[in-house]
Amino acid sequence: MRDDLQGKAEPSSARVYDYLIGGTENFPADRQAADAILTDWPELRPAARANRAFLSRVVADLTRRGFRQFLDLGSGLPTQENVHEVAQRIAPETRVVYVDKDPTAIAHGRALLRGSPRSRYLAADIRDVPDVLRAASATGLINYDEPLVLLMVAVLPFIQESDDAHGLILKYTTALAPGSRLVCSGMVSDTASPEALARIHGQFDNAPSPAFIRTRAQVDAVLKDLRPEPPGLANVRTWPAPGPEDEFPLNYGGVLIV
Repeated sequence: MRDDLQGKAEPSSARVYDYLIGGTENFPADRQAADAILTDWPELRPAARANRAFLSRVVADLTRRGFRQFLDLGSGLPTQENVHEVAQRIAPETRVVYVDKDPTAIAHGRALLRGSPRSRYLAADIRDVPDVLRAASATGLINYDEPLVLLMVAVLPFIQESDDAHGLILKYTTALAPGSRLVCSGMVSDTASPEALARIHGQFDNAPSPAFIRTRAQVDAVLKDLRPEPPGLANVRTWPAPGPEDEFPLNYGGVLIV
């Protein structure tokens, strides 16, 4: 079946990201889309890898601070240093629920988690907030009466403007216990020309999750109702340090207090 898919698959955001960070679970269509994007935006590959490294650092930091449940939205394909591996290495009792709609990500995620009693991989569209919240609770691993960490790492670029990312995030955060955290990050488009950005978006026109890469100001607007922890919304490459003042971030985000 995989051989059949290699010639037919439309690019998938999960598999393109997998290719950018050096993974192997991607098809020719994904590699072609990624290579075309890299022609316009060569910084994207190191930015994707920096974003993945940010995820590992922030999960480790929050686990050390006492958080014991993580809900990872749009988690993508499993790779090295997955959330449950990082967190449970520090605190084995930590519970992790992953959510994605990409069939390849779901299949590989469930295979990876087989035999892992404190981790689950759910098939759901993160835009359907009630469904995701119900399904996560039904696993028995997520308790909304206790603080949790909601992860939306590298997710914002795949939430369309028409999907109202600001409202979507508020639906999630209002369901969480006080003291919870939202970790949000994504590529920002400030350094890309309008022509290059149009071509980048065009690579995902027929994909299950079309791209909409926001500017830094647009990301600020999406997250305006939540208070970020120091150093604020900043360059995730250097998190938790704020980053050089003369370096404009390609990856922008941080940890926000719910």
